[in-house]
Amino acid sequence: MNTRNHGKVQVSYGPCPPEEFAGRFTERTELTDIMPLAIPQGQTILISGARGSGKTSFLDWAEYEIQNKPGGLESPAIKVDFLETPGMIFTSYMVLLTELLGHRKFGWFKKALGNSKVKRSIDVLLGILENASPLAGPAGAGIKAGAAATRGLLSGEAVDYSPLLSAFLTTLRSLSGELKNNQILTLLCDDVQWSSEPDFHLLKDLIRNLPPRIVFVISFRLEAESIAKYIELRQELDRFGYTEIRLSGMRADEINDFAMLRYDLSIDDLAADFLTMNLDDPLCLVSCFNILQRSDRDPNLENVQEILPDALDPARAIYSGLDQKWKDRANYLCVLHPPLPLSLIACMLKIENAEITKLQDELNQSVVFRRLERETYDFAHHSLREYRRNELPESVMIQSHVQAACCFEVMGDTAPDKWLVGISLAEHLFLGQEYEKALELNLRLGDLLYDRFDYDSALQLTERAKTCAEKTNDKNMLASALHQKGMILQSIYKFPDSLFAYNKSLEIAQELGNRAGEAATLHQIGIVYQLTNRFEEALENYNKSLEIKREVGNKSGEAISVETIKALKEKMQKKKDKTS
Repeated sequence: MNTRNHGKVQVSYGPCPPEEFAGRFTERTELTDIMPLAIPQGQTILISGARGSGKTSFLDWAEYEIQNKPGGLESPAIKVDFLETPGMIFTSYMVLLTELLGHRKFGWFKKALGNSKVKRSIDVLLGILENASPLAGPAGAGIKAGAAATRGLLSGEAVDYSPLLSAFLTTLRSLSGELKNNQILTLLCDDVQWSSEPDFHLLKDLIRNLPPRIVFVISFRLEAESIAKYIELRQELDRFGYTEIRLSGMRADEINDFAMLRYDLSIDDLAADFLTMNLDDPLCLVSCFNILQRSDRDPNLENVQEILPDALDPARAIYSGLDQKWKDRANYLCVLHPPLPLSLIACMLKIENAEITKLQDELNQSVVFRRLERETYDFAHHSLREYRRNELPESVMIQSHVQAACCFEVMGDTAPDKWLVGISLAEHLFLGQEYEKALELNLRLGDLLYDRFDYDSALQLTERAKTCAEKTNDKNMLASALHQKGMILQSIYKFPDSLFAYNKSLEIAQELGNRAGEAATLHQIGIVYQLTNRFEEALENYNKSLEIKREVGNKSGEAISVETIKALKEKMQKKKDKTS
C-alpha cells in the first residue's frame, strides 16, 4: 500500500542535502574505490551527465562522504563552482585557495598548511593569481557606463601563463609531501563546462601533472554547446588512465530510495518501473513528486502516468507551480548571471531597504532559489533561468536588461568585485540596446580578456562593440573593433577570417584618413601573411606600414617595423638558400 507524508509537500529543485542523496549506488562505489588509488599516483574522476542528472548533488555527496561522514574517509575536501558568467578568469581557483587556507576540519591538515614550504608556495600562487585574475585585480575608479569605464581595473599587459602553472604545481606537490599514511586531498570542481579558456587550459595542465595523494573530482554537463570541450577533457582522461563516471537514468530500486529519502514516500514496483522507463533523471523526479505533493495525490501508477507530460518538462512545471509573485521574480532575475548579491536582487525587484530582511527570509525558504553564501543567491536550477530567458518576449527582456544595467551602475562605486560589475554592465547595456554607453566598455573589456587568453569571451565582447559602433554610426570605433577582432581571430589561427576583419578595418581607416590606424592594421595583415608563409605579401604590407609610420613620426612603431622587415628578409634568404 502507498503511504504519504503530508508534512513534506515539496523539496527544493536545487542540489539535495548529502544525507538525502539517493540512488547512484554503483557510481558511489566506483568513486570510493578509486580514492585509495590516489595514494601512489594522483587521480582525476570526471562526473558527467545531461542537464538534470544530479551532478552537483553527486559532488556535494562526495564532499560529505570524503570529509564529514562519521566513519568515512575523513580527509579534506574543497569544492568550488565554475559559474556561467563570462570572463571570470581564475576566479574559481582563487576561491579554492581561499577555502584551502581556511580549512579547519582536521588538525593534522591544518598543521600541514602551516608548514613553511606549503605556506610559501600558496602565498606565491595567490600573488600570481591576483595579477592574472581580473576579478582579483586592483580596481581604480568605480565603474561608470560610458568612456573609459574600466581603465582603472587592469594594466592591460598580457599575462605570462608559465609561472602560474609552475606555482600551482609547486603548491600541490608541497601539500602532497605533507600527507602521510592514508591521507589524501580532494579538490571538487563543479560545472567545468562553464570554465573560461584559461581556466580550462590550467585544469588540463594540472591533471596531467597530479602528484600523489591529490584527487580532482570534476563535473561536466553534456550538451551540444560543450561537446568540443568535453572531447578535449576526455582525451586527457584516456591519456592518463583516469576515470569517467557517467550519470545516466536511475533504476527502479534507486527511484524507491529517492522517494523515501527525499519525500518519506513508499512507492510500488509498478510506479517505480514506469518512472525508470519514462522519467529517470533526478530533476524530472523532483518535478514529478513535487507535482504529486502539491496536488495531494498518491504516487501510484495512475497518478504518475497522468502527470507525466508536465514532469517531463521540469522547468515549465517548476514555473507553472509558482504563485504570481515568484513568477515575476523569476522573470525579472533570469537575465542575470550568478552569483546574485542580495542588494542586486533587491534593486532588480525594486524592493526598499526596509524590506530587504523580509526578502532574504523569503529567498532562504524558496524552492526556486538557493543561497550560495550568506547574502549571495542563484536559481535553484539553471534550467529555470534558461527556460524563462527563452520564453519571455524580446521587449520584456530588453527592459529587464535596462533595469539590470541601472542596478550595476548604482553598485559600481561600492561593489567589492568591480570586474564582475564591469563585465555584467557591458552585457546588460548591450542587450538593453544602450549602444552608445555599451560601445567602449565592451571594446575595452574584450581587449583585457584578449590579453588574458580568454579568446571566446574576448571575441564575444568585441563583436558586441562592433555592433554598437554600427548602430551608432561611429566609424572610428568600428575600425578599432574590427582591428581587435582580427587580432583575436589571428590568435586562434582563423587566418582567413582575421584577414577579412583587418581589411574591413583598413578600408575604414583609409576612408577617415586615420594614418596611424592604417599603419597598425597593415602591420597586422603582414603578420598574418607571414604566419601563413606568404612572405612576399607580408613584406609588402610591412613596408607600407613602415612608410606611414615614418610619415606620421611614429619612431617606436618605425623601429618595430624595421626589425620585423629585417627578420623576415633573413628568413626569406635562408629559405632561398635551402632551395638553391
